[in-house]
Amino acid sequence: MQEINQTKENKKMTLVFTYGTLKKGFINNHYMKRGIYLGSAKIKKQQPSLYNETAKEFDYYQIIIDKKYSVPYLFSLKKIKQEEKSFNHLHPEKVNHVKGDLFLLDDQSLEILDDFEGVPNFYNRQPLDVLVKQGNGEDIEEKNNDIKEMKQKLNQYKIPYFQNKDGIELTAQVYTCNINIKKYFGGFEKEVHSEYSLKDNDRFVDPDTDDVFGELD
Repeated sequence: MQEINQTKENKKMTLVFTYGTLKKGFINNHYMKRGIYLGSAKIKKQQPSLYNETAKEFDYYQIIIDKKYSVPYLFSLKKIKQEEKSFNHLHPEKVNHVKGDLFLLDDQSLEILDDFEGVPNFYNRQPLDVLVKQGNGEDIEEKNNDIKEMKQKLNQYKIPYFQNKDGIELTAQVYTCNINIKKYFGGFEKEVHSEYSLKDNDRFVDPDTDDVFGELD
């Protein structure tokens, strides 16, 4: 697995995209405290398929949120539809970009995060293409200033990116879930989303301890 990194003060930095409780302001963001926050981004819709790379097929990614614990899990759409027939109606071209945050992490932080995510048994960490969109309308000045600052940090750490008229594209490490969806979730009520919101975060319950971290309705 190729990682995007650069040495600074003898520390290798890796670009990581977070989409759930690790995001800025969310319940498990303390795992990112040693990292450098770059800003918000989206997972590019089409990604090279892990199921058939030789045929150059593409896959799409979405978040499954179980409504009992409000825990987010990122799966490829192909895996979702193969293992949970109730989601067969999802059409790849109609799903939205998964939203999240970008961070730079050193090796120690990445090792801690891998352990937290249960790599490689529960999650895999894999490279996916992400997008940072230019601003438009009322937010154009603020958004474009954020992108300017992000590009300065990317250049500082020599992180490669591609500039186009819509914004910038990068490759980041992303934690994707590799459990069997139907077997793991069982009878839990679940939904497919493109974003894990602060409301979802406030309803989060630790599946191991049943500790409630937010206010449940």
